[in-house]
Amino acid sequence: MELSYLTFTPFEDSSIMLKDPLHNVRRGYDIPRCCDYLIDYQNSRQSKSTNQDELDKIKHWWERKWQVSLDYYLSSSSKQIEQQQAEPVLQQPQQRIDFSCTDELATDELSSVQALLNRKTYRKFQDHPISLQLLSTLLSELKGEIFSDIWNYYVVAFNIKEIPPGIYRYCPNKYGLYLVKQGLFRNQTMKLLCGMVASLTASFLIILSIDLEEAMKRFPYSRALREIYIDSGRLAQRLLLKGMQHYVGGLPSPAMNDSQMCSFLDIDPSKCIPIYTIAMGSISEHSLNSKAVI
Repeated sequence: MELSYLTFTPFEDSSIMLKDPLHNVRRGYDIPRCCDYLIDYQNSRQSKSTNQDELDKIKHWWERKWQVSLDYYLSSSSKQIEQQQAEPVLQQPQQRIDFSCTDELATDELSSVQALLNRKTYRKFQDHPISLQLLSTLLSELKGEIFSDIWNYYVVAFNIKEIPPGIYRYCPNKYGLYLVKQGLFRNQTMKLLCGMVASLTASFLIILSIDLEEAMKRFPYSRALREIYIDSGRLAQRLLLKGMQHYVGGLPSPAMNDSQMCSFLDIDPSKCIPIYTIAMGSISEHSLNSKAVI
């Protein structure tokens, strides 16, 4: 987004006190590291360098309460990004893998067109376990993310062959599953998903979450969060369509209790945000449109 028309020289080279719209407290901001155009409008009575055209454009932002994004900009300022990019990249420790996904993917039962024609939401699934090979085939769709290095994938296994029920972290780079917590969590996930009963019969639940710090560091621009939301929908669509090609239906939903979901996954809510969930399980071939399958 082009913001040059909102940039101007602050009247005073000192910290400005601004009422934080997120927490309803006053905070001091260092001018070089914040959105000067919004802050100066807040203090426009003291500003003498802003012409009416600039004020009108700033007012357009302010009246729409877009200043709530100020903390996002402050936490990912250009100076901070430049410093972080100049720092040497530390080698991340190797993630332990408890279950390796198979490289041999399952053969599609339906074409992409047939899957599209039959795609619909399922809230109840058959009591048929899904093979590790089929799970590997579905998880392979998560390798095509647009925003690399910011996605964290969690799989809550309910009825998967060769894998005990539990919470797993999926590691695309090592193509395997890391055990977070073992146990059958059907009822817990139903409550976490605001009472939706799909997880009571699903074979597994996938939770898409983002590393917030990494996202702000790599994508410090105004459209980033919107594009991340769009990317989560795109990833969910790929999973659902690939599932339909193997008679695996799904229920996508962003509805969840955020703080309790973070506690359930053992993640820090200040560093990681769960965004989207997809409950998936086996469906009957007879539930499909026969004309679309031919």
